[in-house]
Amino acid sequence: MFTSPAILTELEKVLPRDFKQDPEFVDRQIALILEYAEIVRPTHSVTVVKEDPDDNKIIECALTANAGYIISGDSHLTNLKEVFGIKIMKPRDFVEMFKTD
Repeated sequence: MFTSPAILTELEKVLPRDFKQDPEFVDRQIALILEYAEIVRPTHSVTVVKEDPDDNKIIECALTANAGYIISGDSHLTNLKEVFGIKIMKPRDFVEMFKTD
């Protein structure tokens, strides 16, 4: 799992604004992400997501990390399905790939 400083900064703004989360919750979520994710500093700049240019930072992070997948519920990203060889999937669809029943 990868993230970038720009993604973390956006998350700190979005959680309280859009999801009405209190500062303590936001701090816990950021700490949890930092515990499991590797921080990358994007070396690419892209302008793929025209409808929401802020989402380009997700693709930039994935490119720098040489990721195979972007897992997101954001329709601006998931509608792309794939970019620069990186598959973009909803979390549920990603999990379904690993089910063995």
